[in-house]
Amino acid sequence: MVSSTLEFGGLKYNANDGLIYGAEPYEGTIFSVDSHGDEVVKYDHFHPPVVRNLDKPSCIRFGSDNEIFIFGRGEGNVVQVTDYQ
Repeated sequence: MVSSTLEFGGLKYNANDGLIYGAEPYEGTIFSVDSHGDEVVKYDHFHPPVVRNLDKPSCIRFGSDNEIFIFGRGEGNVVQVTDYQ
């Protein structure tokens, strides 16, 4: 289990770094979680977020150069992020 207290949008595994990325629509952020851990994460929010100040992010995809494409339900835009950790 990744989380027991989180309201989130889409989740996506990134094979390049082994992390699971997810969207927190009402926080406007993208978070990442180590997918190899056995602990249950019990945070209200993941800090620091990977990307912030988005308008209701809901869907995450990774491009061929490991960039993130994020669809936002708020304005219906797709945002490309290339510099993230």
